[in-house]
Amino acid sequence: FCAPFSNGIIDGVMINKSDILGYVADAAPENYNIFKSITMAASKKGYKLTDFRKVPFDGSAYSHGEGAIQNKTVKAYTFTVYAQGAGVDRLVDDLKNGRFVLVTRTENGQFEIIGKEAALLCTDHNRQPAGGENDGAWMVTLQCSELTTGNYLFDTDQATTLSTYQALTT
Repeated sequence: FCAPFSNGIIDGVMINKSDILGYVADAAPENYNIFKSITMAASKKGYKLTDFRKVPFDGSAYSHGEGAIQNKTVKAYTFTVYAQGAGVDRLVDDLKNGRFVLVTRTENGQFEIIGKEAALLCTDHNRQPAGGENDGAWMVTLQCSELTTGNYLFDTDQATTLSTYQALTT
């Protein structure tokens, strides 16, 4: 458990939660948090998120949350929208008013499903003027609280899982 590892996020696929019909679970009961595929409504697809800076993304955070239901895991995902204009502002409006599931692909070969139990919701969106820290781009944070620490996409082997992941955007 002490060996160095990297789990930075390479990219992700964002899906409107209402476009998901279900999840195909792994048959083994001990793999309660592993899903072979995500079934989406006809003609629906996810949207690829990438970090155009070509730096492994590390803007997510997990933390312990307490409340009426104990021991939830709070998950936050922050990303940048590198554009400006009326169309981009409509996109940010959709993000701040939507409910999402995000599947991330990490450097260590994992595909995590975030928002499966409780949809990701926008908790922050901000933009600094051009020349600021984000060069005028929107920073958007989506967050959810889930009972399961992590849910994962995995089917048979790495190559099959990668194909399943890529199919989410077609």
